Amino acid sequence: TSSVISVETFNTLVRHYVDTIALTVVPIPSQPGPYYEFNYTTKQWEDQRSPQEIIDSLMVTFTVAIQKRLDDFAKTRGYDGILSACTYATSTIPKFALEGQAAVNSRDATWAACYTIMGAVQEGARSMPTLAEIELELPILIWPN
Repeated sequence: TSSVISVETFNTLVRHYVDTIALTVVPIPSQPGPYYEFNYTTKQWEDQRSPQEIIDSLMVTFTVAIQKRLDDFAKTRGYDGILSACTYATSTIPKFALEGQAAVNSRDATWAACYTIMGAVQEGARSMPTLAEIELELPILIWPN
């Protein structure tokens, strides 16, 4: 005779593994991300990307967050974003020209610091920092009076 199980039961069983020491069925923890595969030997999720793929992915994430930081700074003075603010550096109105140049200086200093950090990571001179650690190393964004 054959045993038939429902799709729901099958899907439930697939998300479990048997702990051979305790002789129990244990649920597999939630998958932490799309690049992870569950290792039934270590009973842990493992990232299947190469170290370089992980660094590349983090760099994209950090780039987006750092760009948002700059855009949010520009928005505090009513600009659409840092790009918009930077275009005012050549304004004939002194207030806008001053703010525009401050935006250019802030943008340049921020990306220079970011690329220095990421270059050191890629060269192996330092470990990959968290976004919070990177933000501590970026210049403080302030507007001129």
